[in-house]
Amino acid sequence: MRIRLARFLGLALLGLLVACSSNTRLAFEFMGFLPVFYVVENPVNPTRARELALALGIETNIIASDGSIRYLDKDLFQHLPMVPLGPGQADEDGYIPTEERFDFGAIKAIQPLAEDEARLRAVSALQKAGLNPRRASIRVGHSRFQAVSARGEAVADVALDTQVDFDTVTPNNYPLRGPGASIKVVFNGQGKVTQLQYAYRVLAEGSRAAILSGQQAQRRAAAQYFGVDEAQVLLQGSCARVQAQAGNLCLQSELIYYAPPMGPPVTQIAPHYLFTGRFSLDGTTMEIRRLLVPAIASAPVVGLSVTSDGNLAVEGKAEVRGGKAPYTYTWASSTTSLTLNAQEPSIRYNVSSREAVSRETLSVVVTDAEGISAWASQAVTVNAPAPTARAAPQALAARTVGAAWVGASQNLPYSARNVGGFLKQVSEAGVQVAFNFGEQLAYQSDFARDTDSFGIDSVDLGFYTGHANGLGFSFVTERKKRFFYSEQASWGERDLEWLIIAACGPLQESEFGIPWWRQWGGAFNGLHLLLGYANTTYDNSQEGLSLGQGIFEHSLSLRQAWASAASSIQTPVEIYAVMGVWDARGVNNYNDHFWGLGPVGPDIPGPSVEGFWRLSGPS
Repeated sequence: MRIRLARFLGLALLGLLVACSSNTRLAFEFMGFLPVFYVVENPVNPTRARELALALGIETNIIASDGSIRYLDKDLFQHLPMVPLGPGQADEDGYIPTEERFDFGAIKAIQPLAEDEARLRAVSALQKAGLNPRRASIRVGHSRFQAVSARGEAVADVALDTQVDFDTVTPNNYPLRGPGASIKVVFNGQGKVTQLQYAYRVLAEGSRAAILSGQQAQRRAAAQYFGVDEAQVLLQGSCARVQAQAGNLCLQSELIYYAPPMGPPVTQIAPHYLFTGRFSLDGTTMEIRRLLVPAIASAPVVGLSVTSDGNLAVEGKAEVRGGKAPYTYTWASSTTSLTLNAQEPSIRYNVSSREAVSRETLSVVVTDAEGISAWASQAVTVNAPAPTARAAPQALAARTVGAAWVGASQNLPYSARNVGGFLKQVSEAGVQVAFNFGEQLAYQSDFARDTDSFGIDSVDLGFYTGHANGLGFSFVTERKKRFFYSEQASWGERDLEWLIIAACGPLQESEFGIPWWRQWGGAFNGLHLLLGYANTTYDNSQEGLSLGQGIFEHSLSLRQAWASAASSIQTPVEIYAVMGVWDARGVNNYNDHFWGLGPVGPDIPGPSVEGFWRLSGPS
């Protein structure tokens, strides 16, 4: 009788919750379950894509290999008026730059398309093609170009375009986020479409699944961040810490449904907790990249066993419970560059480090057939001696790329795969990968003036992913965590042309009251472009791959490739940004391509810098 009464009261309470809410979200969460949605179809087909292209007045060949729609007009996307000046003087690699100067008068006269008109055109075109998403809300934004003199005097501040983004939701009105839920139409001031992307799946409600409580998910996220068992995590309100480790992690969560990339076929979409927050250590506070933790109790869980012979040999074995086979595996070491292997549940290797280490941490990310990921890490004792001598600065070579990253050691499980995807594109383009330093192999000194000739200033293009804010970005060594500050940077003196920072920064409009140009202006000493974000972003595994495809396969300019990659991975809330300089003639690097793929501007040494510019826009 007591059980029947409890069941009756539970059902009555559920009915009350549903009756008092505009949707069933509160009721589902209160009862500890949420629906899993089945994928009905990808609505994109050749007929609909052609109708959409014709309605928007663009070319009709717009279906990408993953089944999404992607289009970018190389000539018009974020176009700025320039005055061509012809060829310049050869640089250190013997390349002849193409010089052009800003036409600031014409730039300041740019007028974007009216927001209401842009919204109407985008909705009308999607409706004509039968591709208008149900219940989506619309947000309208702009790319922004700012320019200031070296003395801080405003030169230009204009909106370059009008961007219409569709925020999609599930049938139960939860936010739908991820690379597989991205719809954007961008118009220039004349009403021409300069960028289009459409990635979306039609969903239908399936079975209901038990979900983790918010506290359970917070404990799991914190345990992954600190690399410990969940039982070792101490929760204090929204913050968490581990007694044996320094630092404090404060998290906020939101329940969403994650839409994985369109390429791999998935049959269902599941709820996730989306975590944002801050990590504080030694007086420095950083925004952590947005982290997804599967909310359903049946999601894959990884058991990791790591052993060592006490010297150099390490072996790791992953066991997966839950989720849906087949699984893919991505391994990462805190000291050793590992060859990416997406299929093996075990790995064996010898530790190879740039410094003597006694502790090795191995991590693995496992992704199931539905695109749901889980990860684990474990530390073991090793005995890796220090190298006998420090290497000399690398000899300059034409067309080189280097990468540095922070991963599982700071709760960024996808960094290794993110970097790996980018370097795969680099290698396939025939470009030399000079180094790939991750976790303890990545040194702050590789980026600092006076010592960066051993690292980032010995290559043409650098790629970093990890944690950042408007002041700088983070590194990890076996001894302590380190933070690289902008005041330590002086890039381009030897070789570096372009530096990409895939993190929660470092191009915030201001940080602690210091504007972007003052924060990073001193870093430009021959550097052409600094590309990054202006706020908190998602940790992900696809950003580098998308960026590499834009640069090397599609021959986009560096800024266009970065904007395209950000738009395909992040959401409109995340702001991408690009910074550069100009000299006394107004000569700049706004339209730089990678070597051999399009025009490249000249090196502009620090003493020749007359002003700074910044391009930003919603992803």
